[in-house]
Amino acid sequence: MDTVTITPRGPLLVRDGRPFDPSGPNRAVSVDWPYPSVTAGAVRTLLARLSNPGSRPPFDDPAFLATLRSTEVHGPLLFVEGRMYLPRPQDAVAFEGDGMRRLVALRPHPLGPDEGCDLPLPGLQPLDVAEDAKPAAIAAFWSMPRMTEWLAADAVPGFLARAASRDGGSYEDGFLPALEREERVNVSIDPTTGTSSEGKLFTTSGLVFPPGYSMVVRVRTPNDRLRSALGSLPTLASIGGERRLAEFAARSSDGEDGWSAPTTLLNALRRARGVRMVLATPAVFAQGWLPGWVDPQSLEAHPPGADPSLKLVLRSACLERWRPISGWSLEAATSDGTGRSRPGPKPSRRMVPAGAVYFFEVAAGDPVSLAERLWLESVCDQVQDRADGFGLALWGVWERPPH
Repeated sequence: MDTVTITPRGPLLVRDGRPFDPSGPNRAVSVDWPYPSVTAGAVRTLLARLSNPGSRPPFDDPAFLATLRSTEVHGPLLFVEGRMYLPRPQDAVAFEGDGMRRLVALRPHPLGPDEGCDLPLPGLQPLDVAEDAKPAAIAAFWSMPRMTEWLAADAVPGFLARAASRDGGSYEDGFLPALEREERVNVSIDPTTGTSSEGKLFTTSGLVFPPGYSMVVRVRTPNDRLRSALGSLPTLASIGGERRLAEFAARSSDGEDGWSAPTTLLNALRRARGVRMVLATPAVFAQGWLPGWVDPQSLEAHPPGADPSLKLVLRSACLERWRPISGWSLEAATSDGTGRSRPGPKPSRRMVPAGAVYFFEVAAGDPVSLAERLWLESVCDQVQDRADGFGLALWGVWERPPH
């Protein structure tokens, strides 16, 4: 296993789904954080070029494309000064008081005899929070030690961060705010003259990576040529919109950089009665918000790659509204009406945002195997989505209340 850091040299533009057209809206806005398919495509394209020095990669060869698609690129995750940061879990709520921000957990609440709700599936429990007050802002990214602390205990005591800090966090606390954006005014270039087109202006709003900030992805490939291409790093290559440059650099994984479950978390999960699954990257499921490996009638669940003896039952979920994802396929996969195929837009799909939390009751087996086998591994339904890095999962405990 190898990891690759990606450090943009300027504001990173990964357009959201809003229209952007010379004859219409002329403002391109980036998403809050790049989607896994963006970094997967950039890394695979770079490895293809590095593995074919002096010649164009055989992108028209189906066998070569299949090899590229099977190369796993898991991420991207925020990487700051050698430390991995994760999206904040949606089951965390911050409350302000005495100059500090306390962390309070959202937890499933069993319904009483005369209670009911309109959740989408029978047997699901609504979420409850122990305090009745207006929540405060909460940091967008948590360091791996802070995330481990949150996952290893059912309700973490103590404080989130100093209330005076932006978004309720700071580097010293192990919490970081969302990346800032930079707006730029651009001109359209006439390809025949190489000069600007009169009156054709547009703006872009990209993510700013401060000094020391990068993205990190994990790369696994069965192909020796693609694997050896990692030895050609570091190098500059384009990523995102406007072909803006970033530095791609290889790092050796030492087992202590966050890609393996921490020992404290493994100990907490042994024989736990309830477990939480937190999405570190957005996920795509065939049933919308519900993973395909969860039976919608019985709510019994078995994540892909989990120990066969482990039996889980879904009890609740805490997630934001779905996010759309599409893109542009460079493969010749779209008919142009003449019997030929050409590149074209990818179909739109719905994603479960990163930070979503799923609560499971352990009906049989030892849940420690989840962290041993599936820590930052994909839990998506489709093999290609798993290879692209969608649905990377973190695992923690949840003290299930008695029925």
